[in-house]
Amino acid sequence: MCGCYHSTLHAFNQVRQLYDTVICHVITTLVFVALAVTCFILCTYVLDLLQTPSGLKDGPEQLSTPTQGQVRFHNIRFAYPGRPDMLEGFSLDVPAGQTTALVGPTGAGKTTLIRLLLRMYDPSEGHVQLDQHNIRDLQLRSLRQSVALVSQNVTL
Repeated sequence: MCGCYHSTLHAFNQVRQLYDTVICHVITTLVFVALAVTCFILCTYVLDLLQTPSGLKDGPEQLSTPTQGQVRFHNIRFAYPGRPDMLEGFSLDVPAGQTTALVGPTGAGKTTLIRLLLRMYDPSEGHVQLDQHNIRDLQLRSLRQSVALVSQNVTL
């Protein structure tokens, strides 16, 4: 009786180990498939986003290089779609050759200023100038190639 019990217990343990191994592989495969589907959905979203027209019209002027770097925000009014004004009557002069830091709490408008400078958005009033050029008159590629940004979260 004892030998039969050990044989049955041994066989049960082998089946359980095989079951555990198969389940482990199935779960790993399902996780991999879920990640692959998620990546596919995100890639599709990004590709659709890249093909969406921005609504910003390219200006006719090419920015002369090298730029001096004088930036001027003059009487800016701006709101993100569906939100109240974020900036109203905002003006700032950044002289060429100066290091400037934008400091403030979350939601103060630091990123918004960079987006306006890079013409990801246009202000509803006022204008932004780079080296005395209204950035609406500049070709987007020319403008964006001439601006460098050091983020607060630098990753090497």
